[in-house]
Amino acid sequence: LHALPACLLQGRGGHRGPSGTRHSLANAFCPTVAAAAYYPSSLHPDWTSTEESDPAPFLRAPPSRCRSAFSAPMAPVRHASAARAAPAMATLAEIKADSGVTAPLGYFDPLSLMTNPAQLEKYSLYKESEIKHGRVAMLAAPGFLIAEKFHPLFGGNVDAPSILAFQQTPLQTIWPIVLLVIGAIEGYSSVSTYKDPSTAAWSIKEDHLAGDLGMFGGAKQAKSNPAGYKALATKEINNGRLAMMAIAGMVVQELVFHVKL
Repeated sequence: LHALPACLLQGRGGHRGPSGTRHSLANAFCPTVAAAAYYPSSLHPDWTSTEESDPAPFLRAPPSRCRSAFSAPMAPVRHASAARAAPAMATLAEIKADSGVTAPLGYFDPLSLMTNPAQLEKYSLYKESEIKHGRVAMLAAPGFLIAEKFHPLFGGNVDAPSILAFQQTPLQTIWPIVLLVIGAIEGYSSVSTYKDPSTAAWSIKEDHLAGDLGMFGGAKQAKSNPAGYKALATKEINNGRLAMMAIAGMVVQELVFHVKL
């Protein structure tokens, strides 16, 4: 506001700019005051001008902008984040140091997928898929065993190997509802995980933390304690891998022998 009277000077005196026009102190302050009046956030250091080649065009604005600035809003400014490039995809060195890489196998890529740039771009999708399948398997493996010993639902009459138990429950008659519940869970997790499928199908958002559903503070812990978060993530991934092998073995065994475990 102290610069407001300068708007009335109409460019007397001052210095000559790069374009050959003469500018005064009023030319420097006046558009700035107008911007503060209409767009206070435009003076925030995280905002940039509309002309990227000119770091501060308002310092060379003609006096006419000063007179019209208070009668009409100034041109919108673009937030700096809009001009930032998307984060680069993970490098092979970063993948080798990522969570889940543990002894005795260490970095395990027998098919050398990550040496292919096209496959390297899909690393985040592969990791997200592994974590999700591991979580499902960690629920399925103990459930497979417990249901054969403790089955109070549906009157306690379901007494069969877990691989066949589904056929003896009313669930097979309400299959659409089962699919609806599964779809709701998948839809909720997919919104925060995947990009818009119309523009980038099966692509993970750049700012997404693998496996994070936004419910248990994973992103916060990853920032505050990266080493601790990596250790926990590695434990989850390894337990998920074990569970996937376990449930696969249980299913195959019951399909072959048709008896409870």
